[in-house]
Amino acid sequence: MPTMFRDTARSLLALAALTIICGVAFPLVVWGVGQIGFSARPNGSLVHADGRVVGSSLLGQEWKGNQWFHGRASAVGYDANGSGGSNLGPTAPRSRRR
Repeated sequence: MPTMFRDTARSLLALAALTIICGVAFPLVVWGVGQIGFSARPNGSLVHADGRVVGSSLLGQEWKGNQWFHGRASAVGYDANGSGGSNLGPTAPRSRRR
């Protein structure tokens, strides 16, 4: 019986240590390297104008006028809020074409 308690204690200690290393320390190190080494990219490559965010350099923007060539196509009307996934599966009723 004492062996079972010792093994359980060691297992819980290993679980706690790996949770701290893999769930806290490693993500913080990766986040820190991204912020220091790649300061423009990890925050979304935001474009600022007059003190407010007006877009992203990585997302398409709408261009109007005869002097401009066609911009990148957008399925969400060039709204950056719609650039993420919906997380709906292919069989979800809302995903079906009407």
